[in-house]
Amino acid sequence: MKSKIVLGLLIFVISCKSEIQPTKSSASPIQASNLQGIWENVEIKVEVKNDSSYLFIVEEDDWQNILQIRPTQSYFYPDQTYRQVFIGLDNSILDTKKGSWFLNQDTLTITLPEDTLKYSVRLQKGMLLMRGQVDWNSDGQKNDIYFGKQRQVSKSLN
Repeated sequence: MKSKIVLGLLIFVISCKSEIQPTKSSASPIQASNLQGIWENVEIKVEVKNDSSYLFIVEEDDWQNILQIRPTQSYFYPDQTYRQVFIGLDNSILDTKKGSWFLNQDTLTITLPEDTLKYSVRLQKGMLLMRGQVDWNSDGQKNDIYFGKQRQVSKSLN
């Protein structure tokens, strides 16, 4: 009985790991000009690694119920400045993070005053796929695997 439980958990973990990795075969390389504009989070999946590792998933239909905010918006300006806006359910701005962004081939670097984040990025079916290691659980280690999917809501930044 114990071996069946272990086997079931192993299959679940393997399927979760493959689920959070974007497939490169159907994705196209990204150019800096394609990134410019306003992008809105559609989905996030984080494989959180600590003493009791788990998979944190927020899909588009569940975003507001789980996180109690509207989908986060990311602004990529042509001068490589960056802004991320957190919007409440009542459309109020809860928080804004500002920094810079730089794209080197398929690696997007976002530099904020408190952190520097690096993501492998691809465009697939009109979605921006981002994958990187972050400190999701605030344990001081960037060992949590983040996969985010964003939709461009505007090319214009006016």
